[in-house]
Amino acid sequence: MVLEALAVLVGTLLVGNELAVAAFIHPSLWRIDDLSHRRVAREIATTLGRWAPPLYAASTLCIGAAAWLNHSTALWVAAGAWVLASIFSAVFPAPLNARIATWAPENPPEDWQAMRHRWDRWHLGRTLWLLAAQALFVFALIR
Repeated sequence: MVLEALAVLVGTLLVGNELAVAAFIHPSLWRIDDLSHRRVAREIATTLGRWAPPLYAASTLCIGAAAWLNHSTALWVAAGAWVLASIFSAVFPAPLNARIATWAPENPPEDWQAMRHRWDRWHLGRTLWLLAAQALFVFALIR
């Protein structure tokens, strides 16, 4: 039961972080001036680029281990959803996030706004997917 509790804790921490970024932080960036937006976006990209990969790995491993130990189809589906979200993150938002982290705010790429909007769309999709995966995991545990 300790592993399952840890999986809920780490997974919920990650989902909560991603939800805060999608629902509160990034929408706020679009309401400030462009230079400030780029400066803050670079700092957020740097910080999340450092912390998100270990959280994704820990969440996926804990949920996968819980599925394996409990022999539950629903837990395996939740673990699979986490794996897909992790792969999606590594292929789409993470490389773009890495580029954003290197921007010079005073001299951004010409298409910086388009890149930020693309990242926001990818991030929202990933966040909704993770929210569903975590809900499935929790519901499967309490069933």
